[in-house]
Amino acid sequence: GLVPDFGADRAGVPPGFGKASRVYQAIDALWVGPGVALAQVNAAPTGERVGEDGALSPAALDACLHATLAAMGKPQPGRVHLPVGLESFEQTRAAAGPLFSFIRIRDERGRAGVATADLRIVDAQGAAVADVRGLRVQEVAAAALARGA
Repeated sequence: GLVPDFGADRAGVPPGFGKASRVYQAIDALWVGPGVALAQVNAAPTGERVGEDGALSPAALDACLHATLAAMGKPQPGRVHLPVGLESFEQTRAAAGPLFSFIRIRDERGRAGVATADLRIVDAQGAAVADVRGLRVQEVAAAALARGA
């Protein structure tokens, strides 16, 4: 099938993932394994329309990127994951219907606590819709964000 067997279930999924959280309403299902995740994402969540040209909606792209946090695992107590950079993004075909975001962590918290991930977003038939390369996520102190530092 389209869903690979990561040998994992929802164990280790960060709190807040799922329908109970407004932030993650676009994620319909999530599978997690060591350094990998697969998210089934609604292409037009919260009534948003896919662009006439088939462009990913901001909410759908956001959900695809948020699934990266599940692949990274839980941050240390008092810390959060914060996206800090991106090498490239390319949408290669129109988005429609359910999407799947395949996430693989390629660099586990190298220098300065930054992890790097690559994502491939595909449609329900498995055809590539978009590629995200080099999403850099850093673990930072939650208190620093709260005070705006």
